Amino acid sequence: LFEYDLDSYQVSKLTRGPRYHFEGDYATDGRIVASWLDVTRAQRKTGMDILSATGSLDAEFVTSDNPMSPKWLREQDRIIYVRANRGGRAAPDSFGIMVRDAVPAAQTRPLSRGREPVLTPDGEWIVYTRLTQEGWRLQRMRADGSARSSLGDGSLDARWPAVSPDGRHVAYISNEDGIDRLYLRRMDGSGDRILLPTG
Repeated sequence: LFEYDLDSYQVSKLTRGPRYHFEGDYATDGRIVASWLDVTRAQRKTGMDILSATGSLDAEFVTSDNPMSPKWLREQDRIIYVRANRGGRAAPDSFGIMVRDAVPAAQTRPLSRGREPVLTPDGEWIVYTRLTQEGWRLQRMRADGSARSSLGDGSLDARWPAVSPDGRHVAYISNEDGIDRLYLRRMDGSGDRILLPTG
């Protein structure tokens, strides 16, 4: 993992091998949660670690589970992530969003089926995608897993959501016309529109 400083334009390396580190997120105190893959000739292992602000190992947080997309719920000191069932060779609808306290011995609890979770800026909501009978749809739920609902009733397939910094919109990718395009929807579920109509 690398960090890019927006003020100084400097890039610094946060993690080192031999594990591959794919995704990470910050706690308020600068610690980092990072997902990893460790491959040798004999085996393939996956997990998540909690790292210090300098990138050194604080705690091995999750082993196995094929964890992806870790997000630190900073106000609650909890971590959500996506678990791929059946060793990562799962059908798209067998991914689950999990939560656990940010301590090594904490118990993991499922929140919902789905993937690609992102947090609203206030940390109150998780926006994610879920495979329904109609296709991939945007969903949302409270950070504790309650109040699960569709985020709008649009007919577009929706993947890879991102919530705007003011929390009023969600951007997502749809392939409605055979080309991946960036769309925008209000957080009340209305107003789908192509953000970039050309290109």
